[in-house]
Amino acid sequence: MGLTREMDPEAAAVAADRARTLAFLSGSRKVVKGTRMVATDVDWVRGRGPTLSGPMQELLMVCMGRARVAADLEGDGLELIRA
Repeated sequence: MGLTREMDPEAAAVAADRARTLAFLSGSRKVVKGTRMVATDVDWVRGRGPTLSGPMQELLMVCMGRARVAADLEGDGLELIRA
């Protein structure tokens, strides 16, 4: 559909923390458990492993199993979400 939405980074951080605990339900457990996620727009760092960094909204998408639509991410952890 090509729609874009902007969300509050602080609210996205709260949602991402919840999504990380439920990653097994959304199919994102491998990425959530295998990467160190670093937000570039809010003070939020979670996990261990190869780094995946970008805007909080994009990291939330990854936590929810929507990594294929997350565009503005960088780091060694991209290999896990592209696989």
